Amino acid sequence: MPIVSSSFALDPAPEVDGRQYVTETHVDQYGVAITADYLADVGADFNAIMAARAVQLSQSLIDGEIEAVLGNGT
Repeated sequence: MPIVSSSFALDPAPEVDGRQYVTETHVDQYGVAITADYLADVGADFNAIMAARAVQLSQSLIDGEIEAVLGNGT
């Protein structure tokens, strides 16, 4: 179950120290949206963070599907 699209939105009001709240939205092949919120450091590469999270989410979803098919061994 791969992630088929990802996007992010920045809170328009940065914190006093320049960090920004980010909301990522990742959508799987069934149209289910998965969100992640975090406070990003100044100069953070939002695209790289989002891409890495999409890979992690895809693997987690795949692992969950495998577990559902094979069972948990009990």
